[in-house]
Amino acid sequence: MLVEHPHGLGLMFITPWMVLLGSCGILVPLTIHLLFRRRRSPIQWAAMHFVMQAWASRRSRVRIEQLLLLISRCLIPLLLGLALAQPVLDSSWFSSGIVNRYIIIGDGITSMTRIDNSRTDLEHTKENVLRYLESVPPGDPITIIAMSSNEPTVPTTSPRAIRRFVDRIGSTHLPTDLRSSIETASGLIAGLADGERSEIVLAGGRRMGSFSESRDERIEMDESTTLVRITPSPALGVNQRLENVVPNRSFIIVDRDGSERMRNIHSSTATVVIARDGPDYPSGNTSIIARGTNGESVREIEWVEGRREMVTTIDLPVEGSSGGDEMFEIELLPSDALPDDNRWYLNIGSVEEIDILILDRSTSDSTDWLSYALNPMSSESVSVRTIDPVSLIESDLRRTDMVFVVRPDLVPPDTTGILLSHLESGGSIVVTPPDSTDHRWVESWNTTFDVPWEWNEQTLVHDRPTTLLMADDHSNTLKSISTEVESLLGPVTVDRIQMITTRDGCERIFVTSDGDPFLITSNDSGSSPGSITAFASPMNTEWTDLPTRPLMVPLVQELVRDAVSRRSKDTQHTVGVPVSTTSGRFESVRSSGVPVRNPDRPQIVFFDAPGHWIHRDDSSIPSRIHSSNIASGSSSTTPIGDTDFESLVNHPTGWRILDPEQPRNREGTGSPITRYLLLLLLMVTVGETVMSRLFSHARGGISRP
Repeated sequence: MLVEHPHGLGLMFITPWMVLLGSCGILVPLTIHLLFRRRRSPIQWAAMHFVMQAWASRRSRVRIEQLLLLISRCLIPLLLGLALAQPVLDSSWFSSGIVNRYIIIGDGITSMTRIDNSRTDLEHTKENVLRYLESVPPGDPITIIAMSSNEPTVPTTSPRAIRRFVDRIGSTHLPTDLRSSIETASGLIAGLADGERSEIVLAGGRRMGSFSESRDERIEMDESTTLVRITPSPALGVNQRLENVVPNRSFIIVDRDGSERMRNIHSSTATVVIARDGPDYPSGNTSIIARGTNGESVREIEWVEGRREMVTTIDLPVEGSSGGDEMFEIELLPSDALPDDNRWYLNIGSVEEIDILILDRSTSDSTDWLSYALNPMSSESVSVRTIDPVSLIESDLRRTDMVFVVRPDLVPPDTTGILLSHLESGGSIVVTPPDSTDHRWVESWNTTFDVPWEWNEQTLVHDRPTTLLMADDHSNTLKSISTEVESLLGPVTVDRIQMITTRDGCERIFVTSDGDPFLITSNDSGSSPGSITAFASPMNTEWTDLPTRPLMVPLVQELVRDAVSRRSKDTQHTVGVPVSTTSGRFESVRSSGVPVRNPDRPQIVFFDAPGHWIHRDDSSIPSRIHSSNIASGSSSTTPIGDTDFESLVNHPTGWRILDPEQPRNREGTGSPITRYLLLLLLMVTVGETVMSRLFSHARGGISRP
């Protein structure tokens, strides 16, 4: 263990007990010297008078010789002990000022990783920090930065205060970002006076879950700052984690009479994404269990050696007739070193009725085809209304899930504001161009709605009918029927389209064989939480035969259910990500915890733990189930590589590695003096030998009387 001088003189001994042993060795020559100083009774004889005269003339010289021999013999064991103690002289003692130390501690989700049967990653980190604090000279200000909050403590020179704060740090489920924590320390260093030295100590957050690869700029630091990495936790075996679980639909229709049973079964399938971390990726088996109020389902998967990620599906045990939101918990078995990322919390809302509004004036073929496609089974769970565009008022959209605008040319300018409010509330709009050459409506729609495309005042008529293709980017809008869509697209032909110019953020679903967009959507782009989907042709057989083809019904059904599902996604949250909420309160289903609320903005909360939450509103709105999960990728236990570390900071010498369980290497900041002590020991030993021979006359017969 490295021990510093208690008064901060900068002299440190790697094996301090050897100093004590060398000091005790001084007693050997002292004892011998004292034993030979015993006085003897003089014997008077004839020549004694001459001896006494000779001794008196040489007494001072002999005493000096004996003192020199005694000092040299005492120095030999002392220097030997000091050399074996391996002293290190810290050069910071010779420099002016103190060292401002910033210790970064990883306390996010990966800090819960169990590295053995008794310790977690965070506990191992805290032990390393306490060992490191033993080597910090008194007077150096220390600041602790917990990565989950990135809020630094007030600098203090009190070891007791630092140890007390470190002991109080606990693991959280929050995502962490190593780059942001280093930037926080860098910002504090920038506020120091010129000439002050600093040291950044990375004591945790050494796993890829804390490493953001989206940014490649490097943090600039000069040689006045030392970068230290404490050795990471021991390597782990394979850790499997749930990266994402996405249901085909985030809602089910309440099944009162059994007519929605098949649709609910299809909606209850969820896509599961599983990833593995570790030095090796062996073959093996994993069980996926989906638990709900109506039972559980199990899916077994088999890993191929070397595979790191797998995408599969599982059926959710949906009940479907209760009329309330349903909660599910997905779990991976067997458990591993980080069990908290083996669970995923999911909820599916229930919908009593899907309300659809058609804005059209006439009873043209397009409306007839559209009405049939929207409710082919005449289900009581689907309500389809038709209103003249000029008659639309705000109350017509109060409970509406989707609006089909068949005649956008008849929508008055003030009515577009009502549609815009519908979008801002999370609703969806589907627009088809009118069967007309009057394009005066185009300018109004292009300026009112923030969508990643523009309608053109141009109609393209094909000499020969063109076919439709799935877009190259494979839209996620129709993913539930993606396997059937490609075969159903074959018979569909298009004679005319209204030209649309797409921009970045536009999701193309169908394109013509010439590459012109036919079906596009905004999805999450734009400033509104809702979405707008646009056809390039009206549902009219003079433009396209799509209404007469088998694709029409599943396509329209899927667009409607995708819109309703997207509206229900506001109940799925990520731990640590702020959420804007209405009035009311959240209650944890399984614990007494509540989300963290922003004191400056009470309408903003964030969930600090995964699980299910009930949002209770004082109004007449029914309580909703919300679910929160750890951020995707934030629990990766793969160690951060040296190359990734070097990409974080632009520093003259880079990171130095420190093992607190081994003697601290202060290369660049300290000076080992063992070799100088050994050289001095050699000189003293030689000097003692030479003096012993030169002063041998002291043993030649003249003894002290």
